[in-house]
Amino acid sequence: MAENEKNIEKESLRVQRGIIKKSVHLKCKHGALFVCKGKTKPLDEMLTVYKEPEDIATQEQIAEQAVIEAEEKTKKQKSKKSKILSLIFFIVNIAIIAVIIITQSLKDDSMASIGDMFAVANFWYLLAALGCFALLMVTDTFRWWLLILRSTKHSRPFLSYKTMALGRYYDNITPLATGGQPFQIYYMTKRGIKGSTASSIPFAVYIFNQIVAVLVSMSVLIFSKKIAGGLDPTVFTAAVVGVVLNTTIMAFVFLLSVSKKVGPTLTIWILKLLDKMHIIKDYTALFRKVMRFVSEYQKTFRYFMSNIFVMLTMLLSSFLNIVVKFMIPACVVCMFSNGHFDWATYSAVFIWCTLIDAVLSYIPWPGAAGVAEISYVTMFAYFSLTSGTVVWAMLIYRIFQYYIYLIQGLLVLAYDFLFGNKKIEKTKARLARIDAERARTVK
Repeated sequence: MAENEKNIEKESLRVQRGIIKKSVHLKCKHGALFVCKGKTKPLDEMLTVYKEPEDIATQEQIAEQAVIEAEEKTKKQKSKKSKILSLIFFIVNIAIIAVIIITQSLKDDSMASIGDMFAVANFWYLLAALGCFALLMVTDTFRWWLLILRSTKHSRPFLSYKTMALGRYYDNITPLATGGQPFQIYYMTKRGIKGSTASSIPFAVYIFNQIVAVLVSMSVLIFSKKIAGGLDPTVFTAAVVGVVLNTTIMAFVFLLSVSKKVGPTLTIWILKLLDKMHIIKDYTALFRKVMRFVSEYQKTFRYFMSNIFVMLTMLLSSFLNIVVKFMIPACVVCMFSNGHFDWATYSAVFIWCTLIDAVLSYIPWPGAAGVAEISYVTMFAYFSLTSGTVVWAMLIYRIFQYYIYLIQGLLVLAYDFLFGNKKIEKTKARLARIDAERARTVK
């Protein structure tokens, strides 16, 4: 067994170091990163960036294994046991909100009746929140559409939307939001996208989400006290822990990707330590999985560093996604505060939501039930809303922040069951004809 593990390590290290040697090398000059080996021409197949036959074969094997794992995880998510667990977690989320509402109702003047809530609420801001959610779906879908277009040369906006929506749905019903990516890989491969591309696109979206989220959260930690004083100490402290964890993970992954010796060696050391502590069950399987993750990261990183336009577009759209997302709670604040939407309100809400997102990022159970509700009640209480409307504000925002993604995902699944799945073969045939026509035109 020990000899087998050593052989696996040697092979993985050889592959990793070989790939890193051919990756884009970065140098730092006056704090700026630049590509020192020149530009790479646009590629027909997204992220297929290695020219040596051995490396191409390795990448194909990695992509094939990623698709197989995604299919296995998707089958588990669709199993009866998984569906029962998802239903239980959904009921728990509802029950927690019910407990909060009942508790607040029993207190004198602590929660307005539904009639009083309707009397004081400005529902124009609710319509504005709905508009922000629609814009959020557009910005989120745009990133998937761009990557699919660049990789397949086909514009597939509806597939982009459905892939994004179903990823959100499965993230919200699985622990630590781990169900979205495998299903997205499986979903795209079933709809005519090659495995190498299908496994790379969700990973690319994830990378840019993490990079932008870490940069934004670190900036918020620096400037939060100046912009919005009086932040809850418990939320702030928990947010610091979340930001440190997310930053450490990103820094570790980056180290793995740019160092051909330190990264893989450090990975082996950590995994062996965890194995000796009996924290991990299968050292060999986890080692291979980590090495595939690093290889995918390197491939993605190189592609975007050689396609500056796509990289900048992804960064800007990821940041815009956060900006629009936090407009929704700002609208909810204005809905119950008899105020108007301004920079002071939005900046304070932005800070609060960024910190709360950092807290929720390491809550292991689906929907972060309990922690999310308490955090949002604390946030809305900070803004001195109309008497008794804090819990109503939390409930409305929780619908936008969590439940609406479940409803959206179920609607997409229902559409596919009734109509979408029947069109798959026709769509594949149509795209194949377009590709064949393009090939004849090029010749």
